[in-house]
Amino acid sequence: MSRGGVNDALLDLIAANVRLPQQTLGDLWAGVAANRVGEARLLELFERYGLETVRAAMGELSTMAKRWFGRSSQSFRTESSQLATPSMATGSAAVLSKFV
Repeated sequence: MSRGGVNDALLDLIAANVRLPQQTLGDLWAGVAANRVGEARLLELFERYGLETVRAAMGELSTMAKRWFGRSSQSFRTESSQLATPSMATGSAAVLSKFV
């Protein structure tokens, strides 16, 4: 995309330099579509809850993600090996709650 339009020269360049051009360009367009949906959903959140509330929620999610992914892989393997496999009765939420 260039100024809102498709950059055909760039698409041709990408297609000429990958083994599976149709699949690669399809993946590219899927990403574009996903971003458009994400943009629309984000705007809906802003309209419904307001900028400050959405920003605060994003901050909390970011903090949780840093806590979750900031653990070393060894620590994660150690803790996750001690978890029971979730069943339909307990669900994955009970298992994941240990990490949050």
